[in-house]
Amino acid sequence: MTDKAPPTTQLFAPVAIRALLNEVLARHMESRACTVEVTFDLNPNIPQRILAGKAFDVGITNPWYVQNLIDAGQVDAASHTPLGRVPLAVAGQDTQVQSVLTSPDGICKLLQSAHSIAFTADGTSGKTFLGVMQRLGLSEQVSGKLVPMGPGHPEISPVGSLAKGDVDVAIAPLTTIMAAPGVYPLAKFPEELNTDIRMSMFLSSASAKKQHAIDLMRFLSDPARDSDFAARGMERFAFD
Repeated sequence: MTDKAPPTTQLFAPVAIRALLNEVLARHMESRACTVEVTFDLNPNIPQRILAGKAFDVGITNPWYVQNLIDAGQVDAASHTPLGRVPLAVAGQDTQVQSVLTSPDGICKLLQSAHSIAFTADGTSGKTFLGVMQRLGLSEQVSGKLVPMGPGHPEISPVGSLAKGDVDVAIAPLTTIMAAPGVYPLAKFPEELNTDIRMSMFLSSASAKKQHAIDLMRFLSDPARDSDFAARGMERFAFD
């Protein structure tokens, strides 16, 4: 008699939390004897995949995209749940940093002294960075230093370019910086600047494996994951 194949849950998730998710999902799959297949992409691309009809069971992206998915009938409205928030940060190669900058003034001086600043042009982190530069009055001062880059693949990502020494600093979610070899956080934008990258999760309204999908969401929501998330740069949050 052939053993029944383990259930497989399809998950869409942001590249910003790739390393974190890969680690915690390994525990989920081992404890549940199941499989989670993850498609990683930039946050803005995940709702586009869903609206294009790509099959999934659980999705994770920025909360502000989810209402459109609910309105389109793609997402179970009652399932929308906060997952975590990740500070926007500045990475460098300096291993001698005594403390991570968190003041707007200190961050401004750091960026003003950099010769090149890499960021992900089409991702939430890049758009958030450009927005805060405008609010801090730094847009003109940094415009000639900016190095916009593509999706979160190591060879073309901001932190990947930083690790190779191609740029002075990189702008990225703290989770990305903490997971990348050879780079370190130099600064973290404070919460009052409203630059934290929030992510929430939800169920597909068309999922044929709803119970397994719900089980996955409960696992990720469990407070037992809080310390793992915090150690890798992501904190919990609640909807306003």
